[in-house]
Amino acid sequence: MRHTLVLAAILLCAAASAQVAPPLPTPPAPVGKPKTDPRLIQALDAAGMKYNVLPDGNCRMGFILPNGRHQVVTVQTHTERLGSLELREIGSMADSMACQLSKDIIVKMMMETSKQKIGAWEIIPLKGTEYDLILVARLPVNRSVTEILCKFATLCL
Repeated sequence: MRHTLVLAAILLCAAASAQVAPPLPTPPAPVGKPKTDPRLIQALDAAGMKYNVLPDGNCRMGFILPNGRHQVVTVQTHTERLGSLELREIGSMADSMACQLSKDIIVKMMMETSKQKIGAWEIIPLKGTEYDLILVARLPVNRSVTEILCKFATLCL
């Protein structure tokens, strides 16, 4: 678990200055595909980001990090309101786990989350004892994509 958290932190910190990877393959679109928020597409294009639009309308970007590894960041098309703020979720999966989550793992994640300036670790239950571990931030929509990705990458600082 420690290795996963450290690796995720390193990958996310490097994402803002990392080389952009070639676009990832886009899965086939389902019938009645949700539309992507045009503001998101406009912001990604204006920032010169290479991305794929997923069947659910979200955008996915890949980054090649200095150590040669790839990190995938997903930007949600759907936004949420909190008072007058409009927020967009940005996330990056750190690991998939096929085991019972121990108290130690959960405490470690909570301790790591408490150190974050923005964002948090989330555990997404799949089936049985399978889980995804994702680093997520919800940031104002009216910020530039570059600024948002830089803020997201600094979650581990």
